[in-house]
Amino acid sequence: MHNRLPTHTRLGTYITMALLLLFFLFMLRNCASALYYGTITNDLDISRSYQSGFADGQEQSENLKGQPKKHIANPLLLKMYRKGFRDSRDKNRCKDEIR
Repeated sequence: MHNRLPTHTRLGTYITMALLLLFFLFMLRNCASALYYGTITNDLDISRSYQSGFADGQEQSENLKGQPKKHIANPLLLKMYRKGFRDSRDKNRCKDEIR
């Protein structure tokens, strides 16, 4: 007797394995990128990026514009810029609600 799985079951298994492999590769790339940028970026650059985002958030909160339009290639610096921008906007929003 020859016990073979049906074609649709084997095909589903292959597609699932391919998708899991693709997902794993994307996760591995993201992890490697985080490690790389985490090691080459110094604390001074991170602090400057946060302060720049905070200052831009102060300016834009007065003009009531949307999200920042700045393009930063380093994902760690971009994350800190956005964090500074959000912190600034939240700080101003809290001030406005208290008034």
